[in-house]
Amino acid sequence: MILMAVLGTILIAMALAARMGEVGVDAQKLLDYSLNRENNYQVARSAVEMGCRLLEADSGDTDSFQDMWAAGTVTLEWEGKKVAVSIVDEESKFPLSAMQRQPDNCEYLQEALVRFFSNAGLGTGEEACDRFLDWVDADSQRRSRGGEGSDYPELTIKDSPVDSLEEILVLPGWEQEPIYPVPRGQQSLQSVSAQIELSDSGAGASLDGSLDTTATPNPSEATKSDEAALPSYHLEAPSAQTLGQGDTSPWREWMSVHSPGLINLNTAPKEILLCLDESMTQTLVDEIDTRRRSEAFKNVDELRNLAGMDADLLFRIQDYLCVKSQIFTIEAVVFNSPGRLTLRATVDRSSGPLKVLRWHIF
Repeated sequence: MILMAVLGTILIAMALAARMGEVGVDAQKLLDYSLNRENNYQVARSAVEMGCRLLEADSGDTDSFQDMWAAGTVTLEWEGKKVAVSIVDEESKFPLSAMQRQPDNCEYLQEALVRFFSNAGLGTGEEACDRFLDWVDADSQRRSRGGEGSDYPELTIKDSPVDSLEEILVLPGWEQEPIYPVPRGQQSLQSVSAQIELSDSGAGASLDGSLDTTATPNPSEATKSDEAALPSYHLEAPSAQTLGQGDTSPWREWMSVHSPGLINLNTAPKEILLCLDESMTQTLVDEIDTRRRSEAFKNVDELRNLAGMDADLLFRIQDYLCVKSQIFTIEAVVFNSPGRLTLRATVDRSSGPLKVLRWHIF
C-alpha cells in the first residue's frame, strides 16, 4: 500500500512537472511575442521620427510634389526588418474638417462632396453628405437625407465634430468605396535619403539609398531611456486611439477630418480638384497638373495665368485653396514577426515644434 502511494505521488509529480513545462513554453512564447512586437514598435517609432525631422527641415513657402517629404511610399531595411514609410499632407484631401466646423454654412463644399461621389461612381453622395452633417452638428433637426439619434438604434450619434475618419465610415452612404486608384505612387528611397541626417537616437539613410544602421540603437535597449532620447514632439504623443485595430479604407486617401480646411493646389489629386466646382473641366485640371509638376504654384492667384481659367471660376474656388500644408500623416509599417505593425501619426507643424494630434498603433 505504501509503495502504491509513493508511485502515485511520483506520477502526480511527473504530471505536474510536465504541465509546468508546458506553461513555461507558453509563457516564453508570450514573452517572445511581446518583445518582438515592442521591438517592431520601436523601429516604427524611429521611422516616424525620421519623417518628423524631414518635415521640420522643410522650410519653403510652398508644398508640392517636388518636396522630399512627398516621395510617396519608401521601403527600406531597418534593424533587419522591412519598413515602409509614407508622408501625406492632409491638405491634399477633401476638407471634411471645414464642413464639420460649420455644418450649417458649407453649401459650396456640400456640392463639391456630392460631385466627388458622383465622379467616383457612387450614387450615395447626397445621403452621405447629409448623414455626415447631421452626425456632427449639435442640433436634432434632420436633413432631407440625413439621420438623427432615432435613426441609429445601435449607435450613439456624435452631435459634435468627429476625431477620426473611422467614425464617419459607419454611416449609411459611406459603405461603398471610390473606384479611383490610390492617388499617390511609390518612389525610391534614393530620392529622399540625402535629406535625412543621422540622429543620435535614430537611423539615417546613406546617399546610395541603402540604410545606415551604425547609429541605430537596439530597440530593446532604447526602451530603457526612450523618453530621454526622443525629440520633444514625441514626448507629447498621446496614447494610441486604435490599439489593435486600424482603418484600411480607401477613403483615407481622399477625405480628411484633420486638415485646417483648405486644399493644397500643388498636392491635391486631380480628382479632388475636379470636384471643386461645376465649371472645373478635366482639361483645366490636367493643365493645372502639368504646370505644378514642372513648377509649384507659389500662390493661388497664379491660376489666372492658365488658359482655361476664367475670373469667375477663380473667384469661387480661391478661398478653398492654399499652396502650403500644415497637417501631415506619417505612417510606418514594419513587416516582421509576430506580424505587421503599423504606426500612424498625424502631426501639426503650423507653429513651433511639431505637435502630435493622433497616434494610432495597429
